[in-house]
Amino acid sequence: MPHYPRSFSLEQALPRDILHDCGADQLHVHPVKFANWMFSYEASGIPSICRYLSYLKIMHELAYAIAEIYDWRSPPGSHGKKEHLRHTGPVEMLFLANHLYALDSFEVAGNVLECGASHGYSTCVLSHACAQLKRKLFVADSFEGLPPTRKDQGFFVQGDYAASLESVSDNLTTLGRLDAVDFIKGFYADSLKGFRHPLCLLWLDVDLYESAQDVLSNVFHCLNPAGIIATHEFTDFHNHPYSIDEKCPPSAIFKMFESSGLNYRTIHLMRYFGMIAGDNSIQPDSGAFLPFLLNKLDTMDHRSRQFQELRQSNTVRTAFRIKNLLMPRQTRPSAPEEASAVDAMSAAELEIKKNNHL
Repeated sequence: MPHYPRSFSLEQALPRDILHDCGADQLHVHPVKFANWMFSYEASGIPSICRYLSYLKIMHELAYAIAEIYDWRSPPGSHGKKEHLRHTGPVEMLFLANHLYALDSFEVAGNVLECGASHGYSTCVLSHACAQLKRKLFVADSFEGLPPTRKDQGFFVQGDYAASLESVSDNLTTLGRLDAVDFIKGFYADSLKGFRHPLCLLWLDVDLYESAQDVLSNVFHCLNPAGIIATHEFTDFHNHPYSIDEKCPPSAIFKMFESSGLNYRTIHLMRYFGMIAGDNSIQPDSGAFLPFLLNKLDTMDHRSRQFQELRQSNTVRTAFRIKNLLMPRQTRPSAPEEASAVDAMSAAELEIKKNNHL
């Protein structure tokens, strides 16, 4: 589930054209109120809002559809295990796609570099965002799994999350935009040496402190000061953000900012996922506002509507009332059981609802 920050500024969250089209009074309201207004009929007539929400809706559908296909193709019983074909989720991808849109609205120059592709789920989703916004997506990976690990990195072992370049490319051809992607094969210390492409977004899912160091030592200078770094290793398994003293990818990022004499700000957005912004990063609060929009985007989904219609159906509720009247008292369900029975009318709808909020 997304993490809701305590406070943030809509002026530091929204795309530039929406800020231009909305008055100051509209921006100084509670985020929930502003999000609800954005989905109103009145706001649908504002081109900047229509473009933005259309982009998010399309990316929302793509992120979930591609995730469902990856899950379908994963070995049975592998969910949450290394053998699964997907280790990031649709909401993480929406945070990235949303921030990329915000950067694009401010005409921040640069491309996107993804480090750590595994089987290519995030690559497929991000390729659609980059293609729509006319940015190149560079994807760096050994395509041989993790490099040798230290003894204190017990969870990770050499070769974890391996997927061949050919298999990732095939997945991208089927589910993504191959035309938007350039692959960089090899371990980062060597493959990224001499990397000179300007970046607006650096996306790290590298698992190891040393791998993050190798990436940053080669490409940090390419990151636009207005850009941002996102990482899948922002928190530990208990959802606690890492400190600078721990040997983990975020601490490598913190140390790179400090060694470069730059201030930084950490933004915890959900379990495992967060962003690190510099003083000049554009719209660092874009991720803080997105959860308020996700609630509305979810309700636009036809499966979510069917679920809500089922729950609110007078026919269903009346059927249960009649059933209770006709049942012998000793066999009637308790009040909690009756309530749960309504929710259990369709296991498929419940599972859809559950998966949409993982």
